[in-house]
Amino acid sequence: MQQIVPGVYCVPFWLGYLNVYVIETPNGLALIDTGTGARSIERVAAGLDRIGRRLEDVRHVLITHAHFDHIGGLNSLQERIPVQTYAH
Repeated sequence: MQQIVPGVYCVPFWLGYLNVYVIETPNGLALIDTGTGARSIERVAAGLDRIGRRLEDVRHVLITHAHFDHIGGLNSLQERIPVQTYAH
């Protein structure tokens, strides 16, 4: 996980062609997209652990669009934790 600016992190995948972003908010963490599947969520969880946070701290997910590399991990995430999901 890379810090972009204070409170905003990037979890890069596929040599940086796909990214999941983590934003610290007053109401918990927000994810921007979820990667391709369950392994993506595991990688996000490992990144959160490195910054002293847990997957259970995620309260919101924003899905930017419906390509598999952006929504593939959503089901896995929703099975593990209650998370409010937003999509256009």
